[in-house]
Formats: sequence, structure tokens, C-alpha cells
Amino acid sequence: GAPSSKVEELTGVGERTQRAMVKKAKDRGFDGSLLLNIHVEDGARTGATHKRTPSFAKELVEKVRKDRYSREKTLEILAHELTLEG
Repeated sequence: GAPSSKVEELTGVGERTQRAMVKKAKDRGFDGSLLLNIHVEDGARTGATHKRTPSFAKELVEKVRKDRYSREKTLEILAHELTLEG
């Protein structure tokens, strides 16, 4: 392979990150010959799930569209209205 400095020059990916990517690929079965997507794809993310549901997003769009005075609502007003509705 190419030296890590050349890879960094071409991609902007630092040497340390390159090493971590190669290690992860090897841990996933990469043997140095055929590189597959499974070797380099992002893993599952941990943490809390998104709080916004598609129905919430739709409701927010409707609120913005249905201002009865045809004025723009501030983010604070929208947040307050949605909080009141649960």
C-alpha cells in the first residue's frame, strides 16, 4: 500500500484514523486482498433514539403553514405549542 502520508495528502484522513480503519476492517474479516463494504461500513450507533417521529415532523409543518394571522412564528412559540399538545 501507499505510505500513510500520501494517503493523508490525497484524502485528508490522518494516520491515526487510517490505522483505526485498517484495524476495524481486519477485525471484520479483511485479509488484505478483497475489500468489501462490510469491512468498512459504519457500525450501529449507540445512544438514545430520535425523539422526533414522522408524525411529529408532519404536525410541525402543519403548524407553520396554519398560522391564522399569516405571520411567521418563532421557534420559541412553536416549541411552546407543541409542548402543550404533548
